[in-house]
Amino acid sequence: MKFDPTIFSNDDPWFIGETKLSYLILNFDQCYPGRSILVPKAEASDMESLDPDDVGPLMLEVAQIGRHIKSEFKADRMNYATLGNVVAQLHWHIIPRYAGDPNWGAPPWPVRDPRTPSDDERRSTVERIRKGLMALR
Repeated sequence: MKFDPTIFSNDDPWFIGETKLSYLILNFDQCYPGRSILVPKAEASDMESLDPDDVGPLMLEVAQIGRHIKSEFKADRMNYATLGNVVAQLHWHIIPRYAGDPNWGAPPWPVRDPRTPSDDERRSTVERIRKGLMALR
């Protein structure tokens, strides 16, 4: 699958925003409220394909966005995953975890109770996360 950055658009209701180095979208499954996906703007299939000068700043963005989501959604822990087994473009799953969530104490997969948010909940979640992106621009 070739990376197509035009899929990241303010017209997409799941699009949260962009930073200098990446795009952020809300994951369709919100069984972990605030769960998002960060996609680097640079076309890369894995960490080893990134320009070495971009690795540090990109990881800083991942951590800053995770910190904001953890604080905003009162998560007990954050999980981060970059797998690339299905989509060949490097991306991170940023997954807030909550004591008592269906997989607490275990990996976030498989999701035991997938949940698509209502339109109002999706809009509210996107706006809450978007607030934290303003500081990264």
